[in-house]
Amino acid sequence: MIRYPKVRPHFAKGDIQWDTATQKVAFVGDVYTAGDEVIGDIVGGIIAEATLTSPTVSATGVCLSDGPTYQVIIGPMPVGPPNVTAIVVYQDDALPANRWLIVREDAIAGLPFTPTGAAITITWDSINGIFKVD
Repeated sequence: MIRYPKVRPHFAKGDIQWDTATQKVAFVGDVYTAGDEVIGDIVGGIIAEATLTSPTVSATGVCLSDGPTYQVIIGPMPVGPPNVTAIVVYQDDALPANRWLIVREDAIAGLPFTPTGAAITITWDSINGIFKVD
């Protein structure tokens, strides 16, 4: 799990409200760049995304979401499916400049993969959640 470096000041200033704002998970087809700050910085683009339901924060700073499992259907791409190389979590906002990248996971079993239209299930760690603020 990689926490995007530029997210730290947004947590410190209170820009990121894990449990009250809209948080999304996106399947992306790019390589990690430490300078990425907002979802629009993802060069390979978003292949599919879903809104996290009922995000919560534990007393120890663990950020969770309902589930811990949910599904998102990734359909075949019109021009040929790109590989999904990572899963990123970001805070959504009406303003693209405020859609801050929070964490990225690109080292889990099954990545990369080519979308086939089948359901994809992500299971968050029941103890460590999606990530921990530290």
